[in-house]
Amino acid sequence: MSTANKKPSRTYKLRTPYQESAIYFTVVGTPIDAMFINCKEMESFQWISALMASYSLLVKNGVAPEKIAGYMCEVFDPNGQYVIEGTTTKVNGVVHHLGLILRQHVRDARA
Repeated sequence: MSTANKKPSRTYKLRTPYQESAIYFTVVGTPIDAMFINCKEMESFQWISALMASYSLLVKNGVAPEKIAGYMCEVFDPNGQYVIEGTTTKVNGVVHHLGLILRQHVRDARA
């Protein structure tokens, strides 16, 4: 495979108190071309795949990643609130946590 076709990507590892396995969130491209999540726990695989495919499609159709991150940060899981390990930041669930990561990724890419 030619390295000329490879897009830069960054993978973020996050943990929640509700899952034994880590979640790996990969953002591909600068600007963002796609987003993927991988995790050993497969009970959520269906909604995770649909969510990431939808977000990737939105980005490819011109929706700003910051806007997507904003929507992600507004998602509330009534049973999923936790404090991010090693911080004092409280999130309203995994999707909110992913939104914070995406927001920071965009800021870092522009810096």
